[in-house]
Amino acid sequence: MTKILQLFALAYRHIKVQIAKKYVIAFLVISWSCQNTYAQYLPKSTFETSEELFFSGAQTWDKYVVSYGGNDSCGCVQIHDSTTLKIVSITKKLPAMVRSIAINANPFMIAVGQLDGSLYILGKDLSIIKKLTKAHVGAIRSVCFEHKGKSLLSAGEDKIIKKWPIDLSKELGQLKDHKQAINSVICIPNENIILSADEGGEIKVWNAEDMKLILKPA
Repeated sequence: MTKILQLFALAYRHIKVQIAKKYVIAFLVISWSCQNTYAQYLPKSTFETSEELFFSGAQTWDKYVVSYGGNDSCGCVQIHDSTTLKIVSITKKLPAMVRSIAINANPFMIAVGQLDGSLYILGKDLSIIKKLTKAHVGAIRSVCFEHKGKSLLSAGEDKIIKKWPIDLSKELGQLKDHKQAINSVICIPNENIILSADEGGEIKVWNAEDMKLILKPA
C-alpha cells in the first residue's frame, strides 16, 4: 500500500490536473499489481515446474494463474490451476526469458514479450500462433491488447511503444516521447486512451486513434 501511495504522489507531481483521476488510479494499480504478482508472493516450491526456472511474474485468468519467466537459456509460460497450482499447460522452450505477458479472453490469446526483443502470440494450449523476432531493440517490458484483441501494443527498453496487428505482419505505428525505458503500457478502450510509464517516473497519455501524445509532465 505504501508503494501505491508513493506512485500516486509521484504521478500527481508529474501529470497535469486535466487528466481524469480514474485513469491515473487505474494505471497505478495495474502497474503496481504487475510488479507484485503471485509468483513473488507464493513460495516458488509450490509451483510444479519442469526444470529450474526463474518466474518474473504472473497474471490471473478465469480459474487459472498464468506464470512466466525463464532462465539464461530459455523462456517459459505456464498455466496453473489457481487452487492447486498444478501445471495445466506449458509452452515449449522459447528462445529467451519472458519479461511480459498480456491475456485476451475472447478470442483467447496470450501476447508474450521477451528479453531479446521478440514478440509472440500463444494460443489456449500455449502453442505458438505467431512470432516476430527483433520487434524491439532490447527487452519488451510490457504488452497489452486493444480493441478486444484486434491489435497489440508493446513497449520496452528502446523507449518506444509499437502497435501491431494480431498476426504481427507489419508495424502499424509508433509512440515516441519517453526518454527512459518504458516499464508499463495499458489501454483504456472505452475512452480511446493509452497510458505509459517509464523507469524515470514519467507517465504519458496518448490518443489511441491517431497515436498522438495528449498530455505529458509539465
